[in-house]
Amino acid sequence: MFKQRKNPRVIAWTQVYRRQHRKGVADQVQKKKTRKTVKSQRGYAGMSLADLAAKKAETPAARLAAREAAINKAKQEKKAAVSKDGKPKIGMAFTPDAELELLFDPALIPESAKADLPDDLHIRPLASTDLNRSQFDVLNVLTPSPKPTPEAYKSHFELLRSINTLTTSLGLPPTYLTLVIVTKGEDRIVATGS
Repeated sequence: MFKQRKNPRVIAWTQVYRRQHRKGVADQVQKKKTRKTVKSQRGYAGMSLADLAAKKAETPAARLAAREAAINKAKQEKKAAVSKDGKPKIGMAFTPDAELELLFDPALIPESAKADLPDDLHIRPLASTDLNRSQFDVLNVLTPSPKPTPEAYKSHFELLRSINTLTTSLGLPPTYLTLVIVTKGEDRIVATGS
């Protein structure tokens, strides 16, 4: 065709002509369907749609009353957390040794060590609940130590305790003798050692 000097756009049976005049294309290509976007409302920042609508409908006076109630509640809790002598209450009530799961028998601690302590301090073996008594805050003073999860702390404590039980059943002294000194007023650990 090129050598005959004929233009393929003019000759009806050529591919170029058929493409240019849309022959045989109509049945193959269909128009793309467009989807309409549907707008929907949903919750935001942990609030449901109903909560958002209620907050939007709330009057400024009701908002102010709720704010003042929250402030008063916080003040009451703060006032309840202060003891009679004006010092803030920290921790929990003192727990006797008999109510705790201890690492080893407290009878192994010499009476002379107990007698040397001031009246407001108590020495005892490590307990399974000492994670809640700021044990790792005391350890962080010496060296940075990450606070374990309660499950990890409990499983590690049970491992140490089982080793101690095994060694005492063989007639040997316990392997792990971790001691803590606790304040009687706050039931908080102030010192630890082994």
